[in-house]
Amino acid sequence: MWRDLLVWVSGGGAQAGPRRLRFDGASYPTNASEAPRAAAAGEDARLLIADDGMAAIAAAPLLLPPGCAAGPAAEATSVTARESLGGLCVGSNVGEVERLLGAPAQRGAPELWGADGLYHRQWRYPQQGIVLRLSAPAPEGPWQVESLTLEVPARLNSARGIGIGATEERVRAAYPEATAARRDPGGTLILTVGADYDALIFGFDPGGRVARVFLGAPAE
Repeated sequence: MWRDLLVWVSGGGAQAGPRRLRFDGASYPTNASEAPRAAAAGEDARLLIADDGMAAIAAAPLLLPPGCAAGPAAEATSVTARESLGGLCVGSNVGEVERLLGAPAQRGAPELWGADGLYHRQWRYPQQGIVLRLSAPAPEGPWQVESLTLEVPARLNSARGIGIGATEERVRAAYPEATAARRDPGGTLILTVGADYDALIFGFDPGGRVARVFLGAPAE
């Protein structure tokens, strides 16, 4: 009998998201020293994993919000189009936000910006270490995410599995294209993927671990 388990998979350069792990009794031995068998021909398995005791991982669609890009086409687009933090991305609507995070503890009042003619506001989740900046064409909406900021104790990860507490080594391995800068002489390190209006930014604490993650347009 097959057993399915939906889990969140991230890291290793793969697009983060839910996957369905599929097991059967014969393929997951009671003796941990025994290697599990590989999936036989005809079984519904797309990726086989033998080194961690799982028989197979069956393909399942990524449950990304409509605003998040996925698949090979996303790799050729902008940073904010292909990146996400915990399944949220630039373009996610407030319904998607509340399904993943719940209602915000603080909702900022809408403010009209003359620079772009849009209304802007912030949603804050201080207990989760998350701040979202939203924009809309009118005070009543529809509102969508235009930037995301993570700080301690946030537990969301980027599309390549990087979150608060990650080391500089891990960030550079996941994002070799990142460029480095420092706030000031002797200041903390910042690694940036992208450009002024399209970026994923990792800020580090004095101990060399990620203390802040930003996705959006930092120059705004």
